[in-house]
Amino acid sequence: MHKYDEAGFGEEGEDEETLNALVEDALVSQYHLRSTVFLFEGHKLPAFTGTLTLKMKGTQALCNFARFLFRFGEYSGVGHKDGFRNGSLKSLWRKTTIKEEK
Repeated sequence: MHKYDEAGFGEEGEDEETLNALVEDALVSQYHLRSTVFLFEGHKLPAFTGTLTLKMKGTQALCNFARFLFRFGEYSGVGHKDGFRNGSLKSLWRKTTIKEEK
């Protein structure tokens, strides 16, 4: 959300309520990460690569906003090393309906 706001698309300042809702409604269901290094001008920078699967349990509007932020992240990069070509991501979406248990 920081980069989205800084790019001039968001409202002035951050919407803490929306950010908290995204954090509360995103569930990490699977992950496969590994540490690696990124060589930049002879320096080894710590990095990681892998996959992360999130499940959103919020409203459809919140899920759409999360999807939009990930799509924006594909363009802008993620993290403070994105200027060094780190921080790239690719998002894949699969819409599923989860039945609520009574």
